[in-house]
Amino acid sequence: VGAVYDDDGGADRGAVYVLFLNTAGNVLSYQKYSSTLAVMVGALGNLDNFGEDVCWLGDLDGAGPAVGAIAVGAVGDDDGGLDRGAVYILFLSSSGSVLSRKKISDVEGSFTAALLNEDNFGTSVANLGDLDGTGPAVTTLAVGAAGDEGTGIDRGAVYLLYLDATGKT
Repeated sequence: VGAVYDDDGGADRGAVYVLFLNTAGNVLSYQKYSSTLAVMVGALGNLDNFGEDVCWLGDLDGAGPAVGAIAVGAVGDDDGGLDRGAVYILFLSSSGSVLSRKKISDVEGSFTAALLNEDNFGTSVANLGDLDGTGPAVTTLAVGAAGDEGTGIDRGAVYLLYLDATGKT
């Protein structure tokens, strides 16, 4: 569950809650990921809006230490310029703790598309599965950028990111 206006560590940095539910849908426990979490310290800035969208990626690292991974949008991230946006890949343990993270933005994660100010990369995230079959990707992540100019003002765009087992494109 995304909480984009959460103020842990600073104004509107955002947070994500993973809720552990019983079969009746009641919350048994939860984990909160925000800028105060050790693995996230220094990663999020004010107004990043981490948690804009969240999706499950499955067991991205296969035989690695994580049991699953999630993709989290941070539309206000300022890597490379104002509100260009970013997506974080968080690798999770069976207890829901974050083992490690990867960031994909205008300047990190081997992402080569040119983002502009206020593109808001990470507006939406969706796991499309293994689109390249026997290719090098483990899964394909669709990432929305609501403010992308494309062929007109703020028409938006969707980027397809072919992720390997480490969360890199």
